[in-house]
Amino acid sequence: METIFLVNKQDLIDAFREVLKEVLNEKTETKSVFSVVEAVEYLNSKGYKITKSGIYRHTMNGTIQFDRFGKRKIVFNREHLDEFIKNNLCK
Repeated sequence: METIFLVNKQDLIDAFREVLKEVLNEKTETKSVFSVVEAVEYLNSKGYKITKSGIYRHTMNGTIQFDRFGKRKIVFNREHLDEFIKNNLCK
């Protein structure tokens, strides 16, 4: 016997968002160094809404600490991202 659940679109979207948040938190809780995309995901999961272009803007302005990996790639340390959140959410 099959069970069928009927839900409205918003309930389904909310359920997917909750699952996605849990997956992102599990993924980022074990990492200590993040790429740009991962840093954006991490900051968003912690409540600091930012885009990829926004994080690049902060690197150019010197308002977020990062390290170079090779000539072009930049990476972010978890502690520096947490400090960035603390400094920018508590103003």
